[in-house]
Amino acid sequence: MMGNEKLITCLKYFIQITEPIKAAHRLEKFKEDILFAILQENYQSYLNKKNSIEVKSFFDFKINEFWKHISEEKRLFMIRFLIAKDEFKLASLFLLILSPNYSEQLTNNILLSKEIEKRLYIALEDDIFILAQINPVLYFRLLDLLSDDTTGILEVLQEFEAIAELKLSSLKEFSKTIEDYNKVKSSVFPLQWFYSQLKSLDIGHRNDVLEYLQKEQVISIQDKQVLDMLFDKDSKFFLHSPPKNAG
Repeated sequence: MMGNEKLITCLKYFIQITEPIKAAHRLEKFKEDILFAILQENYQSYLNKKNSIEVKSFFDFKINEFWKHISEEKRLFMIRFLIAKDEFKLASLFLLILSPNYSEQLTNNILLSKEIEKRLYIALEDDIFILAQINPVLYFRLLDLLSDDTTGILEVLQEFEAIAELKLSSLKEFSKTIEDYNKVKSSVFPLQWFYSQLKSLDIGHRNDVLEYLQKEQVISIQDKQVLDMLFDKDSKFFLHSPPKNAG
């Protein structure tokens, strides 16, 4: 146990001084019990500080950013591990960073029953209302789970259905984009190809697809910034272009 405590202390220091992506790559190799100890301590630290500083979520603290870069498989393993320990609140945190493309695996391969699944979602507390925005697949699954709800939470969640439909449409655009890209990626310049493919999308879908591309690590943060800049430049050009003569 003492050895684990020393290891955890070293790893926490390592996380503090290392870029999140590099930290994630290293910590990915450790067993869930070690990661659980780090998560537990960092979550308590977050609770102690969240009311005194302006912060959106647990993952916005620099020391917790590395979780957003561990593999989807590891996130699923952590959910299963934490549920087995009856740590539903900690397990629910991973719903906020789970990719929509892996969400069905959560239901089919990780969770043992609908009651456990429902308990996991409810553990999100107020964060349950942002699922429509960040993960439409989980959101619609949640509506199914709450179909017999009598508390009123289902009625509130249904107010976000239009947002979730838009996000789901964007997810389909993303899937189509990836499918097309995989056919030609060996013979194209990625940024140039994504620019030409996405410029015809409306701005809402395009921004969502870019977010998905970055989240799935198809493009880097820097690539996304370049594409955002190009699309922003296009929109300013069209906004300021003089109207054509009527003839």
